[in-house]
Amino acid sequence: MMMYKDLIKDPIGEMQKMYSYFNITFTKDSEQGLNAYLEGDAERRRKFGVHTKHDMEHFGITHEMLESEFTVYHEFISKYTNDVL
Repeated sequence: MMMYKDLIKDPIGEMQKMYSYFNITFTKDSEQGLNAYLEGDAERRRKFGVHTKHDMEHFGITHEMLESEFTVYHEFISKYTNDVL
């Protein structure tokens, strides 16, 4: 089983293991392609930053606004579920 933390720590090594598991040859081209992707990913992170979590208020949305917009949906769903919405 591949663990995410291991993939982040050693992407080439973990991909070699995955290729081996599926009986696929991990060639120099495979490694070069993966390295090119990883370099591009690092560049995207430098350029755009790491994704941050946004909350509703970040977009000017309140809990009350959502309740108002989804009232009909909640009423419909409540007919078919015991869960409290």
